Amino acid sequence: MTRFFSWKAVLVVMLTMGLLCAGGAMLVRTAAGSGAPHDSSAVLRLNVPAYRLQLIEHGVVTATYDVAVGERRYPTPLGAFQVTHVTWNPWWYPPRSEWARSDTVHPPGDLNPMGPVKLRFGGLYFLHGTPFESSIGKAASHGCIRMRPADAASLARALNRLAGGGLPDDTIDALEADSTRTVTIELLEPVPIDVTYVTVEVEAGRLYVHRDIYRRDPPSDDRALEVLAMAGYDVALVDRSLLNRLVRRARSRSTSVALDSLISSPAVAGARGPAVTPSRDHAPARPSLHGARSDGSPVQSRSEGSPEATTSCSADGAPDRALREPGWPGS
Repeated sequence: MTRFFSWKAVLVVMLTMGLLCAGGAMLVRTAAGSGAPHDSSAVLRLNVPAYRLQLIEHGVVTATYDVAVGERRYPTPLGAFQVTHVTWNPWWYPPRSEWARSDTVHPPGDLNPMGPVKLRFGGLYFLHGTPFESSIGKAASHGCIRMRPADAASLARALNRLAGGGLPDDTIDALEADSTRTVTIELLEPVPIDVTYVTVEVEAGRLYVHRDIYRRDPPSDDRALEVLAMAGYDVALVDRSLLNRLVRRARSRSTSVALDSLISSPAVAGARGPAVTPSRDHAPARPSLHGARSDGSPVQSRSEGSPEATTSCSADGAPDRALREPGWPGS
């Protein structure tokens, strides 16, 4: 009779009856050949020193997430990658690293360092939820990109829909309700993720200057003026004293100023403001002009804070056995 059921119905029945091994993992290759609608125009963009991840659909930012990135000792890799797999209720195995030598295997659940879902990109690096939400907005992980659990789940659902993941909403609901079930899907269309490092950028009517957490691209007055000029502003009308204060504050924290406070109104009104994207080689350079966050205060600062000594994934971690052996509870 199963031939009369769609693959979606069969998967729901399997989850309901508990045919997936308890505590184990299942690699579901439902995307290929499923005929599920998908949209390959989805792109992810992360600016590391801004701790900001954006989901872009058809060139428009549709979601923005605050994240944690790797510590200076364990930096998040920069470059162009692809999100290829999504795992709900992942297991976590300590990598063969000094920082993890006293850690033990964690099954899915509230204390799992990977949170409720992980999204693989670039070898053994992941975007994933975290129980350590106080680390968001800091350089605190061992290379992975940490997200609030609700944000990670929201992003996983979006990519499942946009990139042909193939799981119906009711199946995802069942997985979120029962953390003992571990399921990994392979996306039909891998989603590009562009990991950049830009310490000076224009976003939504503000100039942002970020702390140079990896000591790769120290912000300066000249860099800020270059960014403003690229965006079409008359740098001769910039308040140099305010700009200098902004740059000096960025030595310890990310900070920003409204452009209409930094530059005279005629210059702001006449600015072209074209989109400027970081260069593909990801060398410290050009700003991104996309985004959607702003507020009314003329100058804002965000404290960096001390990174927490918490657990996450690492470049020299154990292989993801859930993907290699569908019956093995790996993560």
